[in-house]
Amino acid sequence: MDDKFKNAGISHLKLDSIALACGNEKYTDDFRIEDPLYIAFRYSDIPSGLITDISITEAEKAPGVKTVLFYGNTPDKLHTTAGQGFPEPSPYDCRMFDRKLRFVGDRIAAVAAETKEQAEAALKLIKVVIEETPPLFDIEKAMDKDAPVIHSDDEYPAIPVTYKPEQNIAAEIVTGFGDIDEGFNEADLIIDESYSMQYASHCATEPHAVSVYFDERGRMIIISSTQVPFHIRRIVSIVCGIEIKNIRVIKPRVGGAFGGKQEVFLEQVAALAAWRLKRNVKIVLSRKEVFISARTRHAMRSRIRMGIKKDGTITALDVDDLMNAGAYGPHALTVLSNAGAKVLPLFNKIENLRFTGRSVYTNLPIGGAYRGYGATQGYFALNQHIDEAARYCGEDFCDYVKKRHIKSGETSQVFAALGEGKEGVSQYIKSCGLSECIDRGAAAIEWEKYRGKKIKNGTRVRGVGAAVAMQGSGIPEIDMASAHIKMN
Repeated sequence: MDDKFKNAGISHLKLDSIALACGNEKYTDDFRIEDPLYIAFRYSDIPSGLITDISITEAEKAPGVKTVLFYGNTPDKLHTTAGQGFPEPSPYDCRMFDRKLRFVGDRIAAVAAETKEQAEAALKLIKVVIEETPPLFDIEKAMDKDAPVIHSDDEYPAIPVTYKPEQNIAAEIVTGFGDIDEGFNEADLIIDESYSMQYASHCATEPHAVSVYFDERGRMIIISSTQVPFHIRRIVSIVCGIEIKNIRVIKPRVGGAFGGKQEVFLEQVAALAAWRLKRNVKIVLSRKEVFISARTRHAMRSRIRMGIKKDGTITALDVDDLMNAGAYGPHALTVLSNAGAKVLPLFNKIENLRFTGRSVYTNLPIGGAYRGYGATQGYFALNQHIDEAARYCGEDFCDYVKKRHIKSGETSQVFAALGEGKEGVSQYIKSCGLSECIDRGAAAIEWEKYRGKKIKNGTRVRGVGAAVAMQGSGIPEIDMASAHIKMN
């Protein structure tokens, strides 16, 4: 074997494997901070409403309670909870607490008390009067002219992108190249199908957690189960009005994230309570709280129209994606972008292409970063559509893909037309082993033997299927890394 592949195919002992197996590694909740206050949240149990009156007096008098936070005594600072580089390509549509409730799980208030039990008991003493308003659950109906508006005009994007809150559109993309109508005119057949992808929760072993304490110089130390420590530092500083030099964020070992912890929605609450009270603070969400208040994979509907000739040539491809942003829009633009930008370059021989995408506000849980980051939804739809094209041409799916996928040394017009939340960047593929991968995968599952066959076992039917994907890493011309070495 070539020396450059000397580590491939060899099992190496992970440096931390023994510590993990013995339970010696420390996660956020394992750090023992001195005499912390515990924070519990009161959540909305309706999908859409407006708080017309709230009283925290009784809760403030409850045993062990040190503070009650709600929209009336916290910063009215619009921001995004998306852990993205500044300026973020996500709308500034979120406040720490808000009078307007937009989904079941939206925060009404938080209590900081000496024990978790005292904090949870005090939540029940908060008196809230809510005027319920008609909710929106369907992404198509949410764009109707007479649909209730979920977000107001004072919310805004940090960068110049298409943002139409009056139409419940958190992000919109229209791009393409060639002549789409002429491409369909040249086709022998137009395949027009729609696909839907549902919500999914990350279900990380470790729930979301954050601890805050102060060091000997009075600097606030935030320990968080996160993927984005530096974004936490910036967002906490901006939202809470604390100088960034007075904030340090520690990211210990994380017990699973998968994109779900590329979000900053607990740290600003913990930081504000700690800073005001000059007390250590701890938040650990329950599994139920993670399900209702944390982030999910974006649900999406994708309509694909493809024009093809009898020989399998794709003459036109028209993709129209509707993505459910949920109640707020973190990652709404970038995940939507990747449903096209990471997916469509795979079939680079297409000369006429149009990609339309809209990320739509609804009164449902909030979508966010999730493994694949939009490409997962895009490939789910496109692979099924390619399967239909191969069937029409009388070709095997694997053979059809091998003839038409992007190869080493090639580019795609999609790269330049569409990027992640911005215009694209021209790119060339320097290495591609997809055809070999398909051959090996087909051999491993005995594709030739089992494809098209259904094996019945009682009430179950087994079969084989195939799908292909290409996934990039990082964002061209944006993502970067640097290191500084100071020599003594």
